[in-house]
Amino acid sequence: MKEKFNCFIVNIKLQSEVTGEERTKEYIRIINELSSRKKILKVGKNEAIQMYGGYGLREGKIPEFIYGSFAKGTYIDGEEISVIEEGEIKKDKNNPRLINPVVTEFIFIPKRHRLVIKKKSGAPSETQIEAYLNTFSPRYVKKPDILEVVLEKDSSVIHQIYSAESVYKISYEISYTNDDAIGIFGEELERQIKESKIGNLKLTAEADNTSDGLNMGESILLKGGLQLAEKDGTINSAKIKPEKGGKIITISNKDKPKVIPIDVDQSLGSWYRQWYNKIINLL
Repeated sequence: MKEKFNCFIVNIKLQSEVTGEERTKEYIRIINELSSRKKILKVGKNEAIQMYGGYGLREGKIPEFIYGSFAKGTYIDGEEISVIEEGEIKKDKNNPRLINPVVTEFIFIPKRHRLVIKKKSGAPSETQIEAYLNTFSPRYVKKPDILEVVLEKDSSVIHQIYSAESVYKISYEISYTNDDAIGIFGEELERQIKESKIGNLKLTAEADNTSDGLNMGESILLKGGLQLAEKDGTINSAKIKPEKGGKIITISNKDKPKVIPIDVDQSLGSWYRQWYNKIINLL
């Protein structure tokens, strides 16, 4: 059976002195803690979400991917409730839980520190999962390490900036990549960020009054920033002229998560394996 679906990516980045295989093991431990603890986060008056699963782990080995689920449903809290038993009203303890959940799947790729979630109507949204991770992941991070959660944004906005006739103003927010593949300008900016011990960088640049726009071509701050922002940041706003003689517009990917289409054929083997194979080729 063939299936087509969309998914989105959360970049989970550990700021730590730990490197290499030990850092990868830390990612595995944190995701395993998150999925095995089954914490519940309220996301509305009567709704909540939960992460569970964490399958595919083998003791002493680093798996290519871990898989599990996120669920969203009606939230029943832990207060006492009244029930009828044998014709009498009695008090009964009510354990926190989700009722009628809508479930979607995730895979986590330790060596790329990426959590990839299948989009599904009624399931937890991109921002809800981001909030879940930001709420609970700090509980499982060893001090003094910091775990940063970055929802990857729509890269078409960055391509619009590259191809614009003129760029008058740009505002971005980035952090270092934990060794993702990037362009040479991004590599140099990341080197400077790491040497300066910067965990997060916010920059706003506006063209001076002597030129028709910023010089994006050979700038570490500008071109390097865009290269880092493609997977590790956000374009909060950019004021551009898309083409000669065109109107000046303002664009942003702040509220535009990257959406990746996937198709799998279950007759060809493991559904999760095929999903992983499709994603790993994009990272």
